[in-house]
Amino acid sequence: MKKPKYLVLLLLVPMLILGGCGKKETKYYDSDFVSALQRGLQNRWAISDNIKDPNNISKDEATKMVNAELEQVKGYDNKKFKSNKLHEQALAYLNAIKEQKNSIKKYDTNSFITLWNEAYNKRTKAILNINKIHKLKVDSKYQSDLTELTRNGDKAINQDNKNEQINSS
Repeated sequence: MKKPKYLVLLLLVPMLILGGCGKKETKYYDSDFVSALQRGLQNRWAISDNIKDPNNISKDEATKMVNAELEQVKGYDNKKFKSNKLHEQALAYLNAIKEQKNSIKKYDTNSFITLWNEAYNKRTKAILNINKIHKLKVDSKYQSDLTELTRNGDKAINQDNKNEQINSS
């Protein structure tokens, strides 16, 4: 007894359709990270706006500011990004925030300011680079804060380039 060819096709089509339904689409976190970064920055600035002497922050104030920012972006170091450049800068940014948090442990020593500022420069360089890849949007009242961060990032990159030229001479 001959089986019609169309019967084989009729059986294969549903199997292919059902097999295709099992494929999972890759979730990329580029825009989620950028949104979290923007929220974290604004949360940090909301705290820093209430500091009486921004040039002399307390250990508690520094901790609150860093935690407000870190709380929004933690966990993105293990996420998949569509843009490798954004992922690289996100990792640099996350590491810099963690360095700032670790510097607070040295708050009562002479090395605190040095460690804090080094981490700040790394953080602002990453923010500048992220902003070049994906334009950051913050509330208008925080626009000047974002501008200050990107300017410092640009200044830190230029200083790194100068140091590199001096060291290679």
